[in-house]
Amino acid sequence: MSSLDARGLDRLRASANEPGPGDTVDDRFEIEELIGEGGMGVVWKARDRSTSQLVALKVLRDASESARERFVREALALQQLSHPAIVRIIAAGTRGSVPFIAMELLDGATLAATLARGALPIADAIAIVRRIAEALVVVHGAGLVHRDLKPSNVFLVKGDPLDARLLDFGLSRRPEELPVTRTGQAVGTPGYMAPEQIRANAPVEPAADIFSLGCILFECVAGRAAFSGDSTQAVLSRILLEEPAPVRDACAQAPAALEELIARMLHKSEAQRPSADQVQRDLASLQALAGEAPRPADALGAGISVGSILAGRYKVEGMLGQGGMGIVVVARHLELGKRVAIKLLRGAGNEADETRFLREARAASRLESEHVARVLDVGRLDSGAPFMVMEHLTGEDLSRKLKSAGRLGIQEAVDLVLQACSALEEAHGLGIIHRDIKPSNLFLCTRRDGTPTLKVLDFGISKLTRALEDLTGESTSMTGTASVMGSAWYMSPEQLQDTRRVDVRTDIWSLGVVLYELVSGSSPFQGDNAAAVGARIAAGRPRKLSELRDDLPSGLDNVVMRCLEKSPDDRFSEIGSLSRALRPFGSAASQAPTVGQAASDIKGPSQSRTWWWFAALVGLGMVALVAVKLSAGSQAVQGAATVATPAAASMPEPASPEAAVALSASAPPAASASASVAPAAAPTPRLASTAKTGPASSAAPAAPPPKGKRELDLQDPALLGR
Repeated sequence: MSSLDARGLDRLRASANEPGPGDTVDDRFEIEELIGEGGMGVVWKARDRSTSQLVALKVLRDASESARERFVREALALQQLSHPAIVRIIAAGTRGSVPFIAMELLDGATLAATLARGALPIADAIAIVRRIAEALVVVHGAGLVHRDLKPSNVFLVKGDPLDARLLDFGLSRRPEELPVTRTGQAVGTPGYMAPEQIRANAPVEPAADIFSLGCILFECVAGRAAFSGDSTQAVLSRILLEEPAPVRDACAQAPAALEELIARMLHKSEAQRPSADQVQRDLASLQALAGEAPRPADALGAGISVGSILAGRYKVEGMLGQGGMGIVVVARHLELGKRVAIKLLRGAGNEADETRFLREARAASRLESEHVARVLDVGRLDSGAPFMVMEHLTGEDLSRKLKSAGRLGIQEAVDLVLQACSALEEAHGLGIIHRDIKPSNLFLCTRRDGTPTLKVLDFGISKLTRALEDLTGESTSMTGTASVMGSAWYMSPEQLQDTRRVDVRTDIWSLGVVLYELVSGSSPFQGDNAAAVGARIAAGRPRKLSELRDDLPSGLDNVVMRCLEKSPDDRFSEIGSLSRALRPFGSAASQAPTVGQAASDIKGPSQSRTWWWFAALVGLGMVALVAVKLSAGSQAVQGAATVATPAAASMPEPASPEAAVALSASAPPAASASASVAPAAAPTPRLASTAKTGPASSAAPAAPPPKGKRELDLQDPALLGR
């Protein structure tokens, strides 16, 4: 039997104290399941008993001095940093001799995974890098240097460019601390290291982070690395000796000011690089220009600029949002003086885009509910591009509200869903199925009397039932057999299987997911990738809300779980039944009189029928196919003309403080990840425990992913941010 070396013995001693499923760490964090593991440590999904929220619990496995030092350094850095774009630490301490860090659990994907699909829209690239620059202002202000900025250490929560987070402070240092490693080697990631980091002959200053951020910005815009080569040595040589190609060689539409900023960030001399604050201010100016300045006709394909007169009566005042499919501008009616939001396709668009665009207009124009964003006019520009005039809304969507609040009060959440039910009840009565209900399509604004109200947005991928098709002559079939329309986290099992065959009960499923998320602060179906999310939607069962909130009223659990039944036949049959079942849990204002509420309206979740589970086996291949399409960022969804809000995934911050209705032109998050964000290493200075706490067709479901461990390298940044 071969003898263990010292490092092996250290690991063996550490593993003896390593917690596992069912264990409780620090009398607070109850471990539920493994997220990932590697040589240096392990990351668990755990539940914080004090808040009932899920967290990422990172436990050190490598007991070497350097690993423990890095682990402690990360914990100490996170404890002194507070910014929405920095992953939030909840607690840190030791379990016996094993150090741990509890951090917020994030769903989404790293920027590296997103860039694997190619360059980003310029607006998205600017939004992401501006947010990370804002975080660096705080990091550098605390006297720290990150030293390992790269796309895999930037996390996009649910794929949203406006919710980028900076990960992995395991290499962070104060400039005066240990300027080089004991061997004089460079510390960082080749391809994103500043020249001074490569030389490793002086303390690394904040300017090194700016160089790395410039590399990230270049890659986001160009779709390729700023410095590349056949070997690490070749890459490092080019960083030291060569200038990158101008970014506009790869992206002709990049503004000259953006190219100039990237060049300054990548200057060989650290003294010539801008500060983090200057970077974020320059990017903010670029965002403002993108939203307000006149643009050349070929930029929009419609000759639109500030001051343009559309259809002879609407004067454009500014940009509200843009995406790959089109734009939304704010304009004022010349005769009435009334502000409106106008959505336009870029140029004439393709036939599918135009059909979807006009479908949204027709669907919304038929609805009179105060809980639907009203369409006021539809037409075409001289270029042939269709436009749609809508009421101008100010407020925020539920996605953004969830980000700030974590979760909502139960009565507030129920009241909001009841308002959405009111809009959908009218839509369903007219034969319109929404098919894309999600928090970012539910917009909070105020009535003229100042009272709050909710508006349902985006009927761009709505389906017309056969009765309405017969009445209007419109086709219900817009997508091919394998097309996926909707947003992954909120799609019903039958929608995953065949978008064309869904009925009103798919909207009921989506409302159930939304209510679950509003009440608990987390998604009912989570996974490490789109395939896992799809499988869990098809065959997994979420935890009951009563397990997540002690104050949940008796009976509400059954209502939500009935919405989430796999078989459409086991859900509420129509929105009115769901509304009647929810009203007892809302505020007094929501207690409208109901007529003969049936006991079946609030029955508990039933066991799915045998045929349903048999269908699960038959449909495994279909769900897998759908998951692949979702993970690729379905272009069908990306093309949907969606009325969105400032929180829409592909949107820059609005140019004005008014969060007006804007256009989302990006796909829903491509990968759902219960991906904890965590790096590596632990205590020489002992960690005191801290407490910063924070949120008509049968489908064919697939089998859930295996429960056992999956081998993941802790170098994976989505897990350890390293």
